[in-house]
Amino acid sequence: MTEKYIDELITFLRPDNAEHVRLNSSNMVAGLCADKEGMELVIKDNRIIEAILQLTTDEHPTVASYAYTTLINCSASETFSLQLIAKYDIVSTFVTHVLDKESTLSDKACMLLSNVSRTPGAASTLVNCLEKMKSGEWLDELLTAFSTVEYNKHKCKLDYLASFFANLMQLPKVRKMILNKDKEYMKKLVTFLKEENSNVRKGGVVSIIKNSCFQFEHHEWLMGSSVDLLTHLLLPLCGGEEYSDEEMDAMPLDLQYLESDKTRERDPDIRKLLVECVVMLCAERKGRETMRSLNIHFIIDNLVKWETAHGDPDVLETAEDLCKLLVSVENEVDNLMT
Repeated sequence: MTEKYIDELITFLRPDNAEHVRLNSSNMVAGLCADKEGMELVIKDNRIIEAILQLTTDEHPTVASYAYTTLINCSASETFSLQLIAKYDIVSTFVTHVLDKESTLSDKACMLLSNVSRTPGAASTLVNCLEKMKSGEWLDELLTAFSTVEYNKHKCKLDYLASFFANLMQLPKVRKMILNKDKEYMKKLVTFLKEENSNVRKGGVVSIIKNSCFQFEHHEWLMGSSVDLLTHLLLPLCGGEEYSDEEMDAMPLDLQYLESDKTRERDPDIRKLLVECVVMLCAERKGRETMRSLNIHFIIDNLVKWETAHGDPDVLETAEDLCKLLVSVENEVDNLMT
C-alpha cells in the first residue's frame, strides 16, 4: 500500500467527513486488520490509530463499531495494547461505553478492555487510569453492571468483563479489592458458573476464582457459608449419579438429590479450571479435611469415571490427582504450600 493511498485513507477517516465517507473508510480499515499484514500496517502508522480512536465516539453507531473492530483486532499485539492505554487518553471512552445502558458498543468495549489488560504492566496502567477517572468507585460500578441482568438496553451481555476482571487480578491490589468481605463481590461472581451462562462469562469468572485461591488466608471464608465456593465449583462438575444416603447426607445441600439427567459443564477448559480451583483449596490441611467431611471425594471419583469414558485427558489427569489427594491418609500428604 503506497504512502499516497494511506494519506488519502487518513483524510477519509476525518470525523467531519460525510457519513458515507466515514462508513466506507472505517470499514476498509477494519477489513485491513483482519489479517496479520494489514494489522501491522495499521499499527505502525500512528495517524491511522489516532483517526480510528476519534471514530470510537462517532455519532453513527456503525462507524464507531468499525473503529472498535479495528482496535480489537490490533490489540492482539501486546505492544500495541500497552501503547494504546499508555499513550492515548482512551480508557474513559471504553468504560463510558461499558457503563452506558443505551450503548450498542458495550460488548465491543468489554472485549477491548479484556484484550488490552492481559499483561501485568498493562493491567497496572489500566487500574491507574480507572482510579484517576472514578477514584475507588470504578470496581463497584463495573461489577454492578456485570452482575445486573439485562443491564444494557440493547442486549449487550458484558460477558468479557469477566476476563477483564480476571486479568486485573494479576495485581495484588485488585485481588484485595475483589476479596473484600464487606463488599460481597465474590458472593455475586460465583453465581455465574451456572450452565445457562456463556462460556466467556463462566470462563472469566472461574479464572477470577482461581486467582482468588492464591490468597490462602481467604480459603476458610471462601469455603464458608457466606460465599459457599465449594458448592458453586462442584455443581458444574456433577452428573446425575446416585449416592447412598450415608454418602449424600454429608454433602453440601445443593449437591444432594440432583436430577438423573443433570449434565456436567460441557467445556473441558472450564471443567479443568474448576477442578484446579478445588485443588488449590486443598492447599492447607483444614481445607482437605473440610472436603473429606463433605464426602467431596465421591463426587470427584464419579467425575474421574465420566472423564475416562466421555471426557478430556487433561481434565481426567487433574481430577485423578485431586481424588488421590482427598482419599490419602493426612499424615502422608505434604502441605501444598511448601
